[in-house]
Amino acid sequence: MVNKHCAYGVCSSDSRYAHRPDMQGVKFLYFPQPRKELERCKRWVKLCGRPTEGKRKFTVDSVNKDSYICTKHFVGGQGPTAAHPDPIPATASSIERELFIKHKKRQAPKKRSLPAHQQRMKKARTDLPDRPLLTETLDLAEAETVSEIEETTQILNERSPKKENSQVRDTGPQTPTLLRYALTKERDLQKQTMVTMGTQTSVTVLKKGVVFAELSDDDLNGGVKQLRRNLFKKSVFESDKKCKFYTGLTLVGFGLVLKLVEQAAKKMTYWRGEATGIDGAIPNRESGRRRRLLSVRDELLVTLLRLRRGLEVDQLSDLIGVASSSISRIVTTWLHLLSRELQFLVKWPSRRQVQKVLPSSFRHFQRTRVILDCTEFQLQKPSLPSVQRKSYSSYKHRNTAKCLVGVTPRGTFSFVSDLWTGSISDRNIVVKSGVLDLIERGDDVMADRGFLIRDLLTLRGATLNIPPFAHGRQMSKAAVTKTRRIAAVRIHVERAIGRLKQFRLVAETIPSQLNPLVGQCVTVAAALCNLDKPLCP
Repeated sequence: MVNKHCAYGVCSSDSRYAHRPDMQGVKFLYFPQPRKELERCKRWVKLCGRPTEGKRKFTVDSVNKDSYICTKHFVGGQGPTAAHPDPIPATASSIERELFIKHKKRQAPKKRSLPAHQQRMKKARTDLPDRPLLTETLDLAEAETVSEIEETTQILNERSPKKENSQVRDTGPQTPTLLRYALTKERDLQKQTMVTMGTQTSVTVLKKGVVFAELSDDDLNGGVKQLRRNLFKKSVFESDKKCKFYTGLTLVGFGLVLKLVEQAAKKMTYWRGEATGIDGAIPNRESGRRRRLLSVRDELLVTLLRLRRGLEVDQLSDLIGVASSSISRIVTTWLHLLSRELQFLVKWPSRRQVQKVLPSSFRHFQRTRVILDCTEFQLQKPSLPSVQRKSYSSYKHRNTAKCLVGVTPRGTFSFVSDLWTGSISDRNIVVKSGVLDLIERGDDVMADRGFLIRDLLTLRGATLNIPPFAHGRQMSKAAVTKTRRIAAVRIHVERAIGRLKQFRLVAETIPSQLNPLVGQCVTVAAALCNLDKPLCP
């Protein structure tokens, strides 16, 4: 008699030990033969989990007429079935194997009974008549007052069939069933309710049961996109706080900027790539005129949203209801326009103007004309190694664009240079930016220790005010006092840069496709910062 051994994994089932307790009821099944059931044989060999190499290897070539598998490795322990024709995978864990064999299934959790108020609402829905209520719903919508609605619903309830032997507990005055159902659905789903009153249609938008906005026919002409856009504009311009959060300007400041650029915006041509030039907003030609998708006010709002909040183009497209390509074209054009029209707000003041409003904190530095400092904007890592080397900043340890800014003693921007690569030094950017041409004889320039430009200012008859160096020795009492006084007033340039970095488009990592617009973004952001309250009044 041939001894039968199980070929499954590390199973030790053997027909010679049928008397063992673990072998009771165990049967041996023939393995599928490769020449008849090749696919099934491959499947069973894989599920057995035996190695394909080595001493205990088990492959399709190893299967012969004396290859067996015991019934312990099938779901139910009785061998293959129609639902489970293959054995359990040998790689299954002990818990999974036990669940497979014993058919253990989790019992469904007992459903919690609904609260009393939800049970009443469910009963109210079932009490509604089964027949269509299209005509009755129209009659209910045409009612103008609450009394007419109650009368209409009372008539409808009398028409609807009532259940026999129904007991209703007396809880005082009851709201008509249809009206109660309509109000419940309106409150729960928080949807829009349209009420027709004569020929004028208005939409009341509810938010958590509170009237949020009321829109007229004019607001509904543009459909859902127009409705979404108008709702967002209402939330932006409802207060100075909201407007400042989204645009960086107060309501008065936004109106001022709109008035300054409105005439130029109506005559500009939208930027459509290199064909229109990098300067963007050029005077509109009759042949190139195209229909505006948004008003001038909305286009300005979109541009400031992109600049202040750093919203992506696709986000603005969903929010405003305009295609992403149109949003990109609008933002690019308006950034060039605003940088040209608002550059007068970043103005180099005269010495008399600075002295007239000099803050009291500068009583020890009364000849201060400007506070200089550099700031860097992080760029996406370029693909070319040569560009990476030029734009890498050893101070920030990343690829950046560097800009020199000048701030008046009151904390307003008086000078913003072009952007340079992050590898440029502070001395070189001062020389190349042209700020030395604005400094006059007798001026005092305040800066950080890194600005080694004393010789350049001396040639122009100006002085440099920086914290003294220790040179490896302990600083004197006078040097410590001077350092403390300079730090107390030089902090205003850091605060001004911090206000500039609140415009997230330039504060966060700038994508490579926006590199040509970084200069315009910084100029516009500085001009908008000057419309805010002075940092040091």
